[in-house]
Amino acid sequence: MPIMIAVVAVLAGGGYFMFGRSAPKEVKVPEPELGSVMPLGEKEMIVNLTEREYFLRANIAVQLDKNAHIGGGGGDGHGGKAKGPSAEELLLRQVAMERLATVSVRDINTPGFGPKLRQLLASDFNHALHAMHVEEEPEDKSKKKKKKDEEEHDEHAHAAPLPRPGDIAKVDLTAVETPGWDSDEGPVLKVYFVEFATMRE
Repeated sequence: MPIMIAVVAVLAGGGYFMFGRSAPKEVKVPEPELGSVMPLGEKEMIVNLTEREYFLRANIAVQLDKNAHIGGGGGDGHGGKAKGPSAEELLLRQVAMERLATVSVRDINTPGFGPKLRQLLASDFNHALHAMHVEEEPEDKSKKKKKKDEEEHDEHAHAAPLPRPGDIAKVDLTAVETPGWDSDEGPVLKVYFVEFATMRE
């Protein structure tokens, strides 16, 4: 009888350690909160519009989620900034120029253009940053095969979105729920046009 009690106790204890302790802990994701503002380079961007005789001169800055760690300007602004632009800043500048090159004079003269373009840029920026950091994550050999299988089902899983002309007309401003923000999720929450002017050659 004592042996039976001991066996039951051992089995019960093993069950506790196997099932009780192995239960995954819920990870609390912090809510997005406005953090530092990061300019996309010191120089303005000059891009031809879809009407080639017109070009756009723009200077853009983004406001990041306080919990984001992007280049030298991410986080809550307490850290120092490295000399020269970070890889993320260069990426966002390139993404911005590609998006602005899809804009037409007609788009600019359309009501609601500014908020729609800011929302579109925020979406472009966030997709590009997520793709960049997914590609940079170290992975062991066991994960490589799984990743390869996933990519066969979705070959564009980690690619930055390709801007297409006419996307601005499809933007739904009600899709962003947080008032005053251009995206409900980071890293980029707001987009600012520090300078935005069209010129004709």
